[in-house]
Amino acid sequence: MSSDIWQMKVEKWCIEFDIPHRYLPEILSNPKVTPMIRGYALEYQVLMLLNQLLPIDDWAVTKPVINAQAGLHDNDLLVEHLPSKKKIRVECKLAKKGSFKFRSNEAQCEVKCMRSRTLGEGVLPARAKQLGVRKDHLRAHADNYTSKEFDFVISALSNAFYETEESTLEYVWGPSADAEKFLKTYDPDPRKSTKEIATGYFLLARSSELTPKSQQMSCRRRACRKGMDCEFIPNNPRVDFSEIDSRPEPPWYEISRVKDCFESFVRTAI
Repeated sequence: MSSDIWQMKVEKWCIEFDIPHRYLPEILSNPKVTPMIRGYALEYQVLMLLNQLLPIDDWAVTKPVINAQAGLHDNDLLVEHLPSKKKIRVECKLAKKGSFKFRSNEAQCEVKCMRSRTLGEGVLPARAKQLGVRKDHLRAHADNYTSKEFDFVISALSNAFYETEESTLEYVWGPSADAEKFLKTYDPDPRKSTKEIATGYFLLARSSELTPKSQQMSCRRRACRKGMDCEFIPNNPRVDFSEIDSRPEPPWYEISRVKDCFESFVRTAI
């Protein structure tokens, strides 16, 4: 798209929704707006990335029209394996802002995997029936997803290195010296800045492997009575990275392995 066409579309959009276009940069950079834009933009980043990584003869990647009905889950992306006609539902989630850190010399971060809208009391009965869980159990996890609602999570690591500047409340790039070293270990290309490296670092995990049940860990929700048998995905599942090469540890994988991960899912899906 040429810059002239892009500018015309932006101006038309501003006129349509009564937005003063001269202040558009200030509006978009507002700390209340930026996270929403970055989260939604991630869906298109992943769309382009999957179209690059998956052979077009075998895979079709689409972004469905959003269904805004309360209580219904909207698939960010749908990936169809053309030979088998099986479909994979992909949820796109940013890493949690500022979550990158080291514990016992092991790099870690968290992925924001909670619902954008908590399920209200009015939709709990129907939603519980749809998911096949008890209403009281769903109530205890009203802002959590189950692994039945999508098949894979794909996340962008870069958000884990952003912080909020206290004086301006703006998002700023702020990795520590150890984080810079971590990124250079992942990609030692001297031509790339650490910000470029982080921007290109995407992760994926199968949703069924993120639950307390699959991780053999007890659910941390006080109101949850299922403990290690809980099938809800935590709000911020953790990613651990290898000390040797800064690659993610299972159940998380680099996006370069997406074809293998999707093919494995297709083979085992019912």
